[in-house]
Amino acid sequence: MKDKAHTYKPIACHLHDHIESSIVKRQRVHLTYDDPDTGKTISCNTLLTDWYVKEGAEYVVLDNHKHLRLDYLRAFHVIED
Repeated sequence: MKDKAHTYKPIACHLHDHIESSIVKRQRVHLTYDDPDTGKTISCNTLLTDWYVKEGAEYVVLDNHKHLRLDYLRAFHVIED
């Protein structure tokens, strides 16, 4: 995996709050992120199911079981019902 190719850059604190809230409330979100394996920018609607830290980098788990390192995240917003 290419995650180790660059040093993790922490995300803004206010974004942590929004991500944590969406997990607790089980809200669907729209994400745009850079895929380190393909180099492509991906947009998707998903449910975040978990959040964790591994080797100093923060990750979220998407409902398709993909683990996304948070410094690859480009856009995040909750999908309003």
